[in-house]
Amino acid sequence: MNFPQNISCEVHYPPRSSCDENISYHYPLKIRVFCYNPNGNAALEIVISNNNSIPDVYKANFYIRTDAASLNRLGQKLANWNMRYISKILLYDEE
Repeated sequence: MNFPQNISCEVHYPPRSSCDENISYHYPLKIRVFCYNPNGNAALEIVISNNNSIPDVYKANFYIRTDAASLNRLGQKLANWNMRYISKILLYDEE
């Protein structure tokens, strides 16, 4: 996929459709990729949670600004990642 296809384009992990925004997923890791202004600047939203109830809950939510080309490169690397043979992926080659 070439991100973004338009300014309102969002990509989610775990995958979801725009019809199920009110569903609460119980995944410990959620990722959202989106454009945050009309110029096409993009960001990653990372949410990590154990999905427990208070007082046993922990949750971290943060954003990383980036550009669409880097996100597309990351997406290609993740799609081709075989964890059996490669323990980590690098967005850019090490020097």
